[in-house]
Amino acid sequence: MSQKLLTLVVPSYNVENYIRRCLDTLVLGGDDVEIIIVNDGSKDSTAEIAQEYVDAYPGIVSLVSKENGGHGSTVNTGLSLATGEYFFVVDSDDWLEVKELKTLLRTIKEKKRENISVDMYIVNYVYEHVEDGTHNAVHYRNALPIDKVFTWSDTKKFDLVQFILMHSTVQKTSILKASGVVLPEHTFYVDNILVYQPLPYFKTMYYIDIDLYRYFIGRIDQSVSHTSMINRIDQYIRVAKIMITSHHLETIEDPKLRKYMYSYLSIVLTVVNTFLTLSKKEENNEKKKDLWNYLKGFDKTMHRKIRIKPLYAASQLNGKAGRFIIRSGYKVGRKIFKYN
Repeated sequence: MSQKLLTLVVPSYNVENYIRRCLDTLVLGGDDVEIIIVNDGSKDSTAEIAQEYVDAYPGIVSLVSKENGGHGSTVNTGLSLATGEYFFVVDSDDWLEVKELKTLLRTIKEKKRENISVDMYIVNYVYEHVEDGTHNAVHYRNALPIDKVFTWSDTKKFDLVQFILMHSTVQKTSILKASGVVLPEHTFYVDNILVYQPLPYFKTMYYIDIDLYRYFIGRIDQSVSHTSMINRIDQYIRVAKIMITSHHLETIEDPKLRKYMYSYLSIVLTVVNTFLTLSKKEENNEKKKDLWNYLKGFDKTMHRKIRIKPLYAASQLNGKAGRFIIRSGYKVGRKIFKYN
């Protein structure tokens, strides 16, 4: 049997109300895809629903049930089992646009026929806002060449909301495995690690200007909701520290990749600082200092370069005035970009 083009890993925990919508789009990839549903100890009917798809689509859908270990654990499991040439994570409350999935698969086939090596495909993703029914697409048209193989030297300036996320990266499985990335268990926000840590291993890229990934956002229990991010801030700090120590950024040879990774890391640290401030807990000021010192202790040059990033510098403000500026900035950004 020939190798599948694409492995789609579906981390699943108590998603009986959403998983059918997700899987109904993925199975239309047909025999070109393998779909690995990783049931993370669900206590509802998630596993039973998943089994229905295993039975209906043999050779395409498989189910792995395991004890609860969190999102990172499910991705680790999926990656260890992945046999497709490319790897993509689709959270079980999200879905893919079927027409665009077929465009992606067709493009992968074309490049293979032409013996053109592509380490990572990049696509657009769309925020689907449950609270008001609006859509907000994130694209890379101004930053990346379209429909051609390129390297980091061919990229242009990324806007603030244009970071390449898990929702927009289709990574070559063999390279991702070779990078040695392992995500922490019982931790949310690990998608940042999955994209950031292996970046230097991906040398050639191909941007397809399609709105493939539909990111369902706005549920009150969602990990990126305002309340959840405050309650789970220690997990975000854990992710930030792993990202910090994954690379001495000055050793990254390509200057544009190095600049991009500095920007990505600074944004993650800014988010952490912002939610530590939004929590209104005095003890969280110490956590801001601890994270700052952690970065400085790991790499003084990284520390120096990130501290001058405007958003990060603003997120470090203290006192009543500083807290007011941070909270006001967050509210404005949330209203404009609707990121949670």
